[in-house]
Amino acid sequence: MFRRSKADPFADPELGELTWSRGGWRGQVSLGPLRSVPLFVPGSRREPDSDALAVARTVSLEVDRGQASIRAALDEHRAPYEDAAPLAADDTPPPTYAAVIDLDGRLTIELGFEVSWDEEHTLGARLRDGQVIELNGSVLEP
Repeated sequence: MFRRSKADPFADPELGELTWSRGGWRGQVSLGPLRSVPLFVPGSRREPDSDALAVARTVSLEVDRGQASIRAALDEHRAPYEDAAPLAADDTPPPTYAAVIDLDGRLTIELGFEVSWDEEHTLGARLRDGQVIELNGSVLEP
């Protein structure tokens, strides 16, 4: 019987240890002094993709830069829900995960959001250059 060997962990000086699981590299990324979320980085079984790793290192900065854009996209999604109040400036829900994905041939940061007005879906905010380029109404954590 053949058994696949387990990939060795990958140590990144900025992101820490990443482990191979379910088709990608998984770890944690800090989004401030008190919050970390799961991180997904694509790559081969041997190591994370170097370009994707470079993008992953910018997640925290891009989340900070994109706060107003994220809040606006979430508010736009929330608008059709009659009983949902607009988000206050300091009331943006925290992401539940961060991932580097290929979107239209370009590496993009995806942040997953679970929101009170749409409990059936996880929303995926796709960021480039500190701006939400797309808010997907239903994503699965990679």
